[in-house]
Amino acid sequence: MKRPKDHYVAQTYLKWFANEQKSLWVYGKKWPGVKSKSPAQICKEPGGSDNPFLQKNRAIEAYLAPIENNWNDHIRFLTSATETSSQEYLNAKLTVCCYMAYLRFHTPATVRIEQAALSAILRSTLKLLNDAGELPPPPADLQNIADTIDESCFTVDGKFPRAIAAGILPKAASNFFKSPMMLLHNESEMPLLTSDNPLCLWHCNDATYPTLYLPLTPRTAVLVKPFIEKERTANYDHSLDHAADPKPELIKILNEQTAKHAEQIVISNQQRNDVLALVAEYKDWHFANLTTTLSIHEGDIIINTSRAIKKDL
Repeated sequence: MKRPKDHYVAQTYLKWFANEQKSLWVYGKKWPGVKSKSPAQICKEPGGSDNPFLQKNRAIEAYLAPIENNWNDHIRFLTSATETSSQEYLNAKLTVCCYMAYLRFHTPATVRIEQAALSAILRSTLKLLNDAGELPPPPADLQNIADTIDESCFTVDGKFPRAIAAGILPKAASNFFKSPMMLLHNESEMPLLTSDNPLCLWHCNDATYPTLYLPLTPRTAVLVKPFIEKERTANYDHSLDHAADPKPELIKILNEQTAKHAEQIVISNQQRNDVLALVAEYKDWHFANLTTTLSIHEGDIIINTSRAIKKDL
């Protein structure tokens, strides 16, 4: 049976970055240069929405359906919105936040780091069980396994973290929605870029908790600063939301974040030498999981942090 070619970044989203010929300019981080592609040709994987770990194999499609059905109307509204108190704005904000929650867990880049985080947890659990004598002794010819547990590597099926995420998507979307959002209108000469991993976790000034950045069109984007305290989320009335016209310096920083977080490609509605140079500058950056292990008397505490970093070459 032929598997459907699911798009992990929706064509509905990508079409807003297309030019008048309905094409995208795709800049490679893994390969040099730029190519013209249609939204249908990129950010896809056969059977990407299939998930054998869920009771309903393609349950994620039910989550995405209302987002994609409302996307064009809501983004069209946000491209010119200047006030953030109307019901139309709140409806558009909810759609955007629901899609941000999806992107947080379902692109290949985010799946890769969730696999790394789960692998670190499994490795720590194995070590804890071994140290407690809960594991049977290995056969004589495999005795060295016990001495290499700290270096053990687990392979986690990429569908598994997506299945875990399925249960928390509504909660994540609600948390983003009930947090301050800044709507950005780009009036600069430089267009906003996007990528195959559009949602950026921006640790501005090396902040502990990131600001979420999502470009919506070459001229429109949002910044969301999720509350950490649950009581602030529960009582948030959207009074801190506002629209702004960022300076060119901020547009440059945001495009740098897009290039850093991209997995393989950066996407623009224009063919530009400065974008080509930007992608080349950050070709060695990627979205990664950083694991910190804190040893305590009862065992290890695993702290996983996700951020864009430069690869060790």
